[in-house]
Amino acid sequence: IIVFASGNDLSSIPYPANSNSKILVVGAMLQSGIRRSDSVYGSALDAVAPGNAIPTTTLPGFSDGDNYSDYYMKYSGTSAACPHVAGIAALMLSVNPELTNVQVNDIIERTARKVGGYNYQTTIGRNNGPWNNEMGYGLVNAYEAVLEAMDL
Repeated sequence: IIVFASGNDLSSIPYPANSNSKILVVGAMLQSGIRRSDSVYGSALDAVAPGNAIPTTTLPGFSDGDNYSDYYMKYSGTSAACPHVAGIAALMLSVNPELTNVQVNDIIERTARKVGGYNYQTTIGRNNGPWNNEMGYGLVNAYEAVLEAMDL
């Protein structure tokens, strides 16, 4: 399973994310359900995940302004969103280790929630339901993805 961040502040989804349809490309969204303004989108985007002010652990001594801490509350962008999807893939494989990468990607895409008031439409080449240029198939849904993985 290859999960790749769509990138931040670029004009298009970069290589290698845009090079192979088996790569699951993830954008970032805000708590409000809309795409982060710096989250790159386009025809290669598969789904979005939370990507704003994500709590994370850091290396000891990491500087957050004037504070030094091992806990950072402001990790943001597509690199913060991407691990959510990698974790969902791992959960799916934990309940069904026989899944192929294509099956994992398809399930994640099919079970994504349509959020943010975007216009999701049937799109040529996008076979896992309604899709949107800015949100892909929508917000990843760990619970539904794991349930579907169990049923295969």
